Amino acid sequence: MHCNRHGQSKATFVCQHLARGRELGFYFAHDPGNPRPNAWCRECDAVLARVGEWNDESEAFAGIMLLCSCCYDDAKSRNCDRHFKFLCDSCSEIHQGIPGYGWSCPADYSEIPEAERADRVELTDDTCVIDQQYFYLRGTLEIPVIDASESLIFGAWVCVTKASFDQYLQVKRTDKWQDEAPLLGLLCTSIKGYPETLDLKTEVHFRGPDIRPTIELEPTDHPLAVQQREGVFMNSLQEIYSHIAPGKVKPIDVNE
Repeated sequence: MHCNRHGQSKATFVCQHLARGRELGFYFAHDPGNPRPNAWCRECDAVLARVGEWNDESEAFAGIMLLCSCCYDDAKSRNCDRHFKFLCDSCSEIHQGIPGYGWSCPADYSEIPEAERADRVELTDDTCVIDQQYFYLRGTLEIPVIDASESLIFGAWVCVTKASFDQYLQVKRTDKWQDEAPLLGLLCTSIKGYPETLDLKTEVHFRGPDIRPTIELEPTDHPLAVQQREGVFMNSLQEIYSHIAPGKVKPIDVNE
């Protein structure tokens, strides 16, 4: 579907109250493989419990609305009262929210001898060019967390053609990003805890001026692609963090 705010995105369904409100609770259907299952608020759930099923009465009260996946995530963030909590190794404090993890450069950068990098590499926070032959963009690779208020975000790199790189630089300075087709590329970040993630095929989607693009993996059976496509639950995050940030993030039970 096309969203006026977010451009092309996948369609989702929520009750009218979630779409417009906040702090209303967030309940969702059991729908394995769907990272953004149909969702409804606390009051809708009470009506559903009273009538026992989705019928004319419960559906009329819910007033189901169509949202893009980004608007769904916004509604979920406003209304979901289940939050990931963790003990931070750096400050020994308990924090709320799913910490993201990013890489400051593409994997190929590390292959360049340090003494040669100044002459061969042009590296910024968002782009990298090596030897004027290899071109990289930094984007966000999202893993939906079905039962939490937000997603796990990896700040990863994708290798693209020079034509795509030039297109990215041009489009990010305009307001015409919604009309642009995604760019094709290869993932250039090795994420620990998964089978090798280098060279996974990707699509890079524009999100607007001064916003990093999103990285969508080709829908294969690679575990990272499956997690992005189907989502994970909060109880999976401990294993993920144990690989990418061992000892840095200690999850706290959501009910504590």
